[in-house]
Amino acid sequence: MQWNGFKIPIVLLALLIGLTVLLGGQWAYNKYSFQDPLEQVLGEKAVISDFSVNDDGEVLVVKLKLDKTANLMEDYQEIDKLIRKIVNKRAFRIELVDDPNDILLNAYYNSQFAIHEAIIKGSFRQMASVVHESAIEAGGSAKIYIGSQNIYLQMTHGDHYLLKVISREDVPGISLPVTGGGGNYYD
Repeated sequence: MQWNGFKIPIVLLALLIGLTVLLGGQWAYNKYSFQDPLEQVLGEKAVISDFSVNDDGEVLVVKLKLDKTANLMEDYQEIDKLIRKIVNKRAFRIELVDDPNDILLNAYYNSQFAIHEAIIKGSFRQMASVVHESAIEAGGSAKIYIGSQNIYLQMTHGDHYLLKVISREDVPGISLPVTGGGGNYYD
């Protein structure tokens, strides 16, 4: 069978081979340029008990289950920096998988107003006081760290823990001036 002088089976075979090479090349690029190195680096971090990498969209989603950490800010920033080196300029998002109970979720809920108010007003001492009081009233404890880009919150109650990284820049409906310098990529 021919079409304008071309044999249709040969054209279809060439298209199939080209598509196979293209998709295979893309798979190999993803696997060996960032997926395998990312899995190796994340697997070596002692604070990470489990992780998954989802590459289904424009944004690479890295889900991390962290063991109880001594300093969430330091660990998160170090992990973020390692991921950034591997994925280069590709957009990614880190999602933390924690193990909260209802008591911790309620304590976090009671702290959210103070956290978001502190982002807007800069009342970080008052926020820290509210967060600590909320955790203590719930029978737990809290640690809060403030970086130039994020607020890092750790709450514990018995064997349960809650980890939150709250951006200081992405406040819905409000355009905040960026203050300070450096560290834009790391905290």
